[in-house]
Formats: sequence, C-alpha cells, structure tokens
Amino acid sequence: MTAGLFAFVPMAEKKNGLRQMMNMSGLTSIEYFTGLMLGDLTIYSIPCTVLSIMIYLLPQIMDACFIAEFWICYMLYGAAIINIVYIFTHWYTEPDQIYRSISLLFTFGLTILPISLSIWAAW
Repeated sequence: MTAGLFAFVPMAEKKNGLRQMMNMSGLTSIEYFTGLMLGDLTIYSIPCTVLSIMIYLLPQIMDACFIAEFWICYMLYGAAIINIVYIFTHWYTEPDQIYRSISLLFTFGLTILPISLSIWAAW
C-alpha cells in the first residue's frame, strides 16, 4: 500500500473544486477531515488485520499475547502517515505531482534524513 493512495481524494477534490462546494453546503473542515481520516483508516485497517492474522498463524514470529498490541501500534503508525500525507497535499496543486514525489519525500525526508542526523549527532 503506497502513501499516494491516501492523497488521492484530497487532491482530486482540490483540483475539481469540490472542497469549496462542500464548504458552501455547510460541511466544516473538522467534519471533512474526520470523514477522510475514518475512511482512510478503514482502508488501512484491512492489510493491518490480514497481517495480524498471518502473524497469529505463524507463532514463530510473535507470541499470540502481543498481536493486539502490534495491531494497535500498526494502526497508530498508519494514522500518523495518513496525517503527514494530508499535510503534503497542501504543498501541491496537481495530483500527478504528489503521486510521483510522495514516496521520495517519505524515503529521503522521513527515513534517511532522520537516520543520518541521528548518526551525525552521535558522532
């Protein structure tokens, strides 16, 4: 599952002006964000649940008593990633731009850069 999947709806609505139309019809930003977040977390929960079931079926990987904790941590990680994607959608005007660059932003900006800074700070 790629992070660009979570940017699809906000970017399409931004490009087509649907967000403005929803705002004029009485939908507040809190309701809009909550609906998007719940929908994206529902989509994200499917592979999370499947992975947890697979781990349960393979007891060599993890004890069964830790699977619920793993599922909660995995869902919280997904919620954080989805929020970061929502923030990145405000930087772009075209959906094609974010689909091409979101994985680079996550790979270099949120993985390699913090690791490099940590190594540099520990030196």
